[in-house]
Amino acid sequence: MSIKLIIDGYNLIKSTNLVDNERSSDLESSRNFLIEKLFSYKKVRPIPATVVFDGWEGGHLRESNETRKGIRVIFSRRGEEADNVIERITREGEGGFIVVTSDRLLAASVRQNGASVISSSDFAAKLKMAQYGEMKGFQGEDEVDQFSRGKTKKKGNPRRISKKLRREKGRLDKL
Repeated sequence: MSIKLIIDGYNLIKSTNLVDNERSSDLESSRNFLIEKLFSYKKVRPIPATVVFDGWEGGHLRESNETRKGIRVIFSRRGEEADNVIERITREGEGGFIVVTSDRLLAASVRQNGASVISSSDFAAKLKMAQYGEMKGFQGEDEVDQFSRGKTKKKGNPRRISKKLRREKGRLDKL
């Protein structure tokens, strides 16, 4: 089962400081900025991503679905919230969904459908880390995973002498 990322677009924009104050007043530029960030993330982490935006106040009569830079963008139809679209996708899909939202009600609903949930602030941190990794030239999942966790394959203190030598030294110290 492959992983599919579903993002509550306006929730991610409004609940994090991902979009700066200049862009946050204009929804179109905020959406485009988010799609650019997701495109950068997708270069480092090639996971299919879908962003769902609310269209319930001034949207089209039908749900619109398009692809921008390899990111699937869905606008809910007029009268329907993005939360309903996300719930429907997780309910009708074959699983493996990770939903990005800070909306507790939506999170509880998609968990019942078998999806995993990550908060918007945690995902925004991952977006920033992926952007930094892309800037530094990291490519592929393994390098970014090691970078984001701050771990390497080696463990322990590199200056500490081996256990065998410590025992030997302990014995010699007793003399």
